[in-house]
Amino acid sequence: MLRVASLSIRYGTAEVVTDLSFDLHEGETLAIVGESGSGKSTTASAVLGLLPAGASAIGSIRVDGEEVVGASEPTMRRL
Repeated sequence: MLRVASLSIRYGTAEVVTDLSFDLHEGETLAIVGESGSGKSTTASAVLGLLPAGASAIGSIRVDGEEVVGASEPTMRRL
């Protein structure tokens, strides 16, 4: 299961994702839609642990109960 809770993402002082929460269970599909620049790709990058330098995430992203935000490289490889 993927659980995103109260996720906010910043590039420097610009907040590009604000307080995003959702659960995605095995077998489900989720579509993230929005206007250009609304944070769709940034959200996907955060879930994959691939935010670029200068970006920061606050909140929680859990994959099968394991925290992704701030996770080490070995943890991310295992997930």
